[in-house]
Amino acid sequence: LNIGGKPIIEYILRSIEEVDKIDEVFVITNDCFFEKLEKWAVNFDSHLKISVVNDHTTTNANRLGAIKDIEFVIKQEQVADDLLVVAGDNLFDLDLGDLVNFSLTKYPHSIVSVYDVKDIKQASLYGIVEADDERKIIDFQEKPKEPRSTLAAMALYFFSKETLTLI
Repeated sequence: LNIGGKPIIEYILRSIEEVDKIDEVFVITNDCFFEKLEKWAVNFDSHLKISVVNDHTTTNANRLGAIKDIEFVIKQEQVADDLLVVAGDNLFDLDLGDLVNFSLTKYPHSIVSVYDVKDIKQASLYGIVEADDERKIIDFQEKPKEPRSTLAAMALYFFSKETLTLI
């Protein structure tokens, strides 16, 4: 996906490069885009180790979905460290270093970044989070017909290594 003449993944990776606690990136894709992304990764100038992982799916009918893709990478790449997950279609101006540092203050709990869309009708277009007074998630629904919150999950998550087995 190109934005402003360059792939959106480059904006995301430049943000990730600013986080000194991150040293490796896994880009998960399907069979259709694997070779193209592998070629792109070889030519992308970064100090990070970038590994492109093929989930071997070929159609929308057999795709794994976000959580299963995360699980796939954890198992295949033997991830045993804290994990920052950023969706590949996610354009944001959030400082990821601040997010990681905040996440570490809540350790070993996992973090879901949210954005208040402030409109209940618009909320039905997103994954919606309901949180209690202590900002603990008590409900998470994908595109609910009748949202009970306007807090949209940003597909920007921090999972502590202690919680990876729960995925």
